Amino acid sequence: MNSTLASEYGGHGLGTDAAGNQHLLWLLAAVGEADLSLACLFEQHLSAVLFLQKYGTVAQVRTVSEELKLGKVFGVWDTDDEENPVHICESRLSGRKLFAAGAGRITIPLVTARDPNGATRAFLLRSNRISYWINPQHSRLVGIRDAISHSVVLAHAMVDRNDEVGPPDSWLFQPQAAERLLRRCAVRAGGLRALSVLARNHVKQGAAGDPLQRHRLAEILLDTEGAFAWLERASAVSFRQNTNGDDVAAFMEMARSAIERAIERAIHTAQHLLGTVASLSGSPAAEIILDLVADGPFFHADQALDNVGTAAIAGKITIGTFIDAAEAAAPSA
Repeated sequence: MNSTLASEYGGHGLGTDAAGNQHLLWLLAAVGEADLSLACLFEQHLSAVLFLQKYGTVAQVRTVSEELKLGKVFGVWDTDDEENPVHICESRLSGRKLFAAGAGRITIPLVTARDPNGATRAFLLRSNRISYWINPQHSRLVGIRDAISHSVVLAHAMVDRNDEVGPPDSWLFQPQAAERLLRRCAVRAGGLRALSVLARNHVKQGAAGDPLQRHRLAEILLDTEGAFAWLERASAVSFRQNTNGDDVAAFMEMARSAIERAIERAIHTAQHLLGTVASLSGSPAAEIILDLVADGPFFHADQALDNVGTAAIAGKITIGTFIDAAEAAAPSA
């Protein structure tokens, strides 16, 4: 569970350089292929630890490394109830978070809150110090049931400077915010691969002689390969020399838009290929499709494409350019 910690803290440093980031995305995809519910929690755990390592103090990172050795699990709760968003006033957190993945199971959630100046700040909630109320009847998803996405209410929970991670708005800094979304895409690409394997086995076992079914299978495989190709391409972008964080974010928007489109097409094709199996309660294919639908598509998809178009017009996105892994791995001057 400490894969993303640097070696000096006893970790493997995944996600901290070009090669390590690719390994991290592949790891998330592998977990997503096996179990999307588990992968969603795992991704948020890793994202929280990466953020803590990037913006936390040395003392905070050391504390986190010790907590990881004890088996504690981190998470991310950053989706506000629009009618009652979590805010901080005089060192107290109040408000409600929706889709609080792992509520009641994870040990230490990382929670975002707005301050009186409108800045977004991030805090660690350690349950032995800070209490919160979990509503199990709200924000439950039909799919990814084991992720336990309840709503959580904070009522004047006292925090101090040791609980806060990073400066104001660091949660929104680029390219780290875009990288979090790419990690989510890796999880979903793993689920897509699991669906493509089921589709292949379905055709192989009962419809190998049907050209229409072979065509549908090929369409699913094309989308799956395309999703993984985008993951591989995007994994190195953050680590290219002389690359602006906003430019990286624009490329990530393009990558995740392409991956989400591939997943949507593949689900549609798989439903036609599998027939009733795709909606048969308890079937592995139906569960994967339900999980993929429940976990996506990402918010503000149209805005993401608008950002891509704007960045392309400004010349901030490379078009058809090879990304040299050696260049990406080289330290910047």
